Amino acid sequence: MAVTETTTTSYGTRVKRSAGGIKSGFIFLIAGTGLLWWNEGRAVKTTDLIEEAQDVAVHIENVETVDPSLNGKLIHATADATTQDVLTDADFGISTVAIKLDRKVEFYQYVENCQSESKDRMGGSEETVKTYTCEERWTLSPVNSSEFHGANANSFRNFALMNFDEKSSVANNVSFGGYTLNGSLVGGITGQSLTTVDLDTVLVNKWNSIIRQTMRNPDEDYVHVNGNIVYFGRNPYSPQIGDVKVTFTQVNPGTVSVLAQVNGSTFESFTAKNGKTLSAIRMGSVSMNQMFEEEKDSNKTWTWVWRVVGWLLVCSAFKRIFSIISTIFKVVPFVANILNWGISLVGNILGTVWALLVIGIAWLAYRPVLSCCILGVAAIIIVYYMFRGKNKQPEAVAAAQETTTLEKTQE
Repeated sequence: MAVTETTTTSYGTRVKRSAGGIKSGFIFLIAGTGLLWWNEGRAVKTTDLIEEAQDVAVHIENVETVDPSLNGKLIHATADATTQDVLTDADFGISTVAIKLDRKVEFYQYVENCQSESKDRMGGSEETVKTYTCEERWTLSPVNSSEFHGANANSFRNFALMNFDEKSSVANNVSFGGYTLNGSLVGGITGQSLTTVDLDTVLVNKWNSIIRQTMRNPDEDYVHVNGNIVYFGRNPYSPQIGDVKVTFTQVNPGTVSVLAQVNGSTFESFTAKNGKTLSAIRMGSVSMNQMFEEEKDSNKTWTWVWRVVGWLLVCSAFKRIFSIISTIFKVVPFVANILNWGISLVGNILGTVWALLVIGIAWLAYRPVLSCCILGVAAIIIVYYMFRGKNKQPEAVAAAQETTTLEKTQE
């Protein structure tokens, strides 16, 4: 079933919205400019941090015992991350020795999708047709079907046989040889394994009783356990609306490589002269050089990610600022479409130029010597080709005159 809604926006309303878009355009411009400036500073400071850390870091072969001489030093070491902490999930009666225990909950629900299509009309108005359809799929939270549009609200009704929240537990005491890992390093330990679930019979009967009353079916079994999954529903292999799937995973002790500053018997982040901090953990045996290279690669990646985001913001800003021009001409859709194309092109060009200017000025602020060198080289190249062109002009004129004289002589 599909529900269709058609709305018409008047020409005057569209012009008012475009006028309001000018304000949002300047907000986008300020946000994009600030992001680009901040990102260049962040990239430079992070580069300085990594270089400073790399100069002072030392590799420690054995960390089985606490060495007081290492206190305050940035070290790299590889050892087993272990724990004796028992993590529990009281709702399901699960207990396991692990570094992390995660509970993921999914609900089989109706989800409403919207497909929108807008058309300009002569006179400047806009007609929008929205088509709402529903599909069944797993979601991370229950979906309120009463908010569906039109007849969908009555035809597609959601409910959940059980309702649990996602949950994550982390061990408080994780050893790294003779040292203890702090919370931020523990949080970086990954590598999920399946948690075997063995539900108590009393708990299963309790849940079955609750669901049977809801479904008014006294004979059906609604609780199924398969490995690390607890499934609430008639058939785990044929989901129906209302079914709930709870999945358990855990992070077991294992070998990790750490790059951090020693603080007594634990670790803390290394703080560079510019105030930036660094600590890192990797799964398995990873060399110190490789960890620093990964930090450098991560910095480069995030630098370009934020550059692209900033560029998109300033491009969008200029398009919003100038969009009122095409909106005014919406009375003639054909002309407005041409203007839209032109505004999009101009917005992208202005956005690109603006982004490059901000990045260039930021480099002048954060890396003045390097930036001046680059600009100096660029200026030399430009001046060289300018003078080269000027010097060639008299030669070209002289050559042309000689050719003309030779032709006249031959005649």
